[in-house]
Amino acid sequence: MTRADRNRWFPSFSGCREAARTGGSAAPVKRAPLPGFTLIEAVLSILMVGLLLVAAMTTLGAVGTSRLTLVEQERGRAFAESMLAEIVDLPYTDQTTPAAFGPEAGEASGGGRSGFDDVDDYHGWSATPLQWRDGAAVTDTTGWTREVVVARVDPDNLAQVSVTDLGAKRITVTVKRGGKVTATLTAIRTEAR
Repeated sequence: MTRADRNRWFPSFSGCREAARTGGSAAPVKRAPLPGFTLIEAVLSILMVGLLLVAAMTTLGAVGTSRLTLVEQERGRAFAESMLAEIVDLPYTDQTTPAAFGPEAGEASGGGRSGFDDVDDYHGWSATPLQWRDGAAVTDTTGWTREVVVARVDPDNLAQVSVTDLGAKRITVTVKRGGKVTATLTAIRTEAR
């Protein structure tokens, strides 16, 4: 090993030897800092990466939840639209029996809606899981509920419920999934159509 190598590898040793030979004190030797991370820098880097990872996972979770909510709302709206179309297609009042609000005797037998023959027969109807008109369950609708409310309203003020029939009925269909409302649609059916 040469003297230059020793001085490079053992700088304080060579400084002491120089001081002993000249009789003076050894001047402190400045060393260049070693490249790399300190422990504090490494810990801070790990903490920052961890925080960024948590933020990214939270964002992805929120996006997934929003997407699921949107899909449920679209599906709920489709279920509500199909029910409204079914109801609005029927006559305003029962043509064969004296007009009574709600289903007449025998119309609601069997649990289905196949006997419903006018708009107000649907008042208060609800089903979980969703059902076809004949009472058969719609597949993949466990946890879904459809509710219908029919009310007589004033044709000049559709927000005003009326005790007597003034020629207009407000039909409200509410669809829920797990107790949470996913869609509510309203239609007005008049006697004149």
